[in-house]
Amino acid sequence: DLEKILFEELKSRFSQRAMNYIARAIKTEFQVRKYLRNLAFKKKGKWYIDIPKEQLETIINETVTKLQDYGYLDDEEYAEQFIQSRIKNKPRGKSILVSELISKGVNIDTAKQKVEELVEDEYDMLKRIYTKKYGTEELTIRDNKKIDFLKRKGFNWDLINKFIKNEFTK
Repeated sequence: DLEKILFEELKSRFSQRAMNYIARAIKTEFQVRKYLRNLAFKKKGKWYIDIPKEQLETIINETVTKLQDYGYLDDEEYAEQFIQSRIKNKPRGKSILVSELISKGVNIDTAKQKVEELVEDEYDMLKRIYTKKYGTEELTIRDNKKIDFLKRKGFNWDLINKFIKNEFTK
């Protein structure tokens, strides 16, 4: 009975910490699981002496499931908010957005789908980024510094080449 009570108390503590963690900002399931594993490592000896890894994974899984059931954890919602924020504050090409979402733990298919849905005009983003950085300066095919800048922002060569031809060869 004592072990059962201690197990329930530990589940409660993990749930409370997870709630506090996601209260600050929306998170992915991957980020919450990583946070809970780190928390378990830090609190070993303070919250519990020794529990099997299987029990610890059970606690983490139950906590994540509970958060998903309440609607607090949704990777698709996270992807939408992340992309909208990026487009508004730090525009990037589609490939960079997808890789950033994957690094945050969003499924690759979900990341690609959301980027395709939410990024309407990548060409327009490229124009905005270029004019913000270089103003009305001309861009040529030999301008490696400017082209590399646009590539680092996640735009492919075809789009950059189209931009050069449409904007500067008139």
